[in-house]
Amino acid sequence: MTKATNTKPATRRSDDNGQGTGPPTIAELKACNIMSGSVISIHTDVSIHDAAEMLIDHGVSALPVVSGRKVVGILSETDLLHREELGNPPDTCDVDSPEPECVKAFGHTVGEVMTPVVVSVEETTTLSEIANLMDEHRIKHLPVLRDDNLVGIVSRADIVRALIVRPVGSHGPMTNDDDIIRARVIEKLLTIKGASAWLTDVAVSEGVVTLTGTVQDEDALLPSREAVAAIPFVKAVDDHRAVTQAFWG
Repeated sequence: MTKATNTKPATRRSDDNGQGTGPPTIAELKACNIMSGSVISIHTDVSIHDAAEMLIDHGVSALPVVSGRKVVGILSETDLLHREELGNPPDTCDVDSPEPECVKAFGHTVGEVMTPVVVSVEETTTLSEIANLMDEHRIKHLPVLRDDNLVGIVSRADIVRALIVRPVGSHGPMTNDDDIIRARVIEKLLTIKGASAWLTDVAVSEGVVTLTGTVQDEDALLPSREAVAAIPFVKAVDDHRAVTQAFWG
């Protein structure tokens, strides 16, 4: 398996005692910053039917295939598009054919149908390296490993999420800690029901977060403010959001 490694050590701002005092800048944004860490994995002996149910039930498009915590493959929706059960196996395939596309069509277990992992990344692999690997290998998901053990997965969707938290009109990499904090605030608001992240403007200055705009659910106002305050390196939250008022004709 090819593993992308980062030859430059991660750096952090330090105080006079050499202690880290802030998050890495987005110019150093790495797999650990954007990956999905709560990874749902699957074993090689699971049936295709059960694997398909897992993909649907968990709302994911791919599952790392593991043996212990060692990654041996990826099972994605693409691997299940041409199946005997669907009546659309490749025309050139027989049940006993050893060709990979035929095994995918007629195989019974995840181990038979999965795509073997040929490339992975480490937690310190940069976003640009991740994007280049996806382009080079024409893949949508990369397992993230620590000491050859699975700790996360990064997808094209994760890269897109990193894009949407940038301010409109931004150019080039973000270069300070406030930008990183702003990205984390928006990501957090997107996960809170009723917080109306799309109706909220987020500004950060020297670690102080200012929220303006509206929320649709008053019950989400305090929990979302507390969640933002708990984000690492946030010093204070200045919340000016209003609750959307319903008008009836």
